[in-house]
Amino acid sequence: MLHINKIDRARQPTYGPSHVIGRGCTAIISILSILSIISINSIVSIISILSIINIINIISIISIISIISIISISIISIISIISIISIISIISIISISIISIISIISIISIISIISIISIISIISIISIISISINSILSIISIISIISIISIISIISIISIISIISIISIISIISIISKAREFLSNKFIFINGKSLLRLRLTARSFSVENLQ
Repeated sequence: MLHINKIDRARQPTYGPSHVIGRGCTAIISILSILSIISINSIVSIISILSIINIINIISIISIISIISIISISIISIISIISIISIISIISIISISIISIISIISIISIISIISIISIISIISIISIISISINSILSIISIISIISIISIISIISIISIISIISIISIISIISIISKAREFLSNKFIFINGKSLLRLRLTARSFSVENLQ
């Protein structure tokens, strides 16, 4: 039953005992519902926190995995770059060594060719010098032979001339002696008359006119 009491000219409702009991039950129920709501909210929040933590863990694991994969990819790329660089350096070293070997071989071949050419030139110069010496010797021998022949011919000509002169002198002397013998105390007759008389002296003879 609802009872209205007058307090300070104000009307307030009054409740009976059954209504008070129902009111207490509803308060307990509301408190329980609030507690259940709070517990549900706390459970939901805990679950959400746990799910967030799980998500964070998953995200951290994924990030760690991604970081590890990135690091591994970077390490693999660095290793590949280093291997490529090492291969390129090895290839360049090999090519440089090949080029140096080829250059050394070419230099050696050029030096050998130059030495062969120099040897050939020296041999040719020596042969030319020997040929020139031989020619000079032959010329000298020819000149000496010619000079000897000319000397011999001159000597023979001189000897022949001397022999001829001696023979001519001897012949002249013999002719003079014969003429002396023939013309001593002789007269030359012309038309039966003695015109000249040869007078012999020790070295010559003179002619006297007898007319």
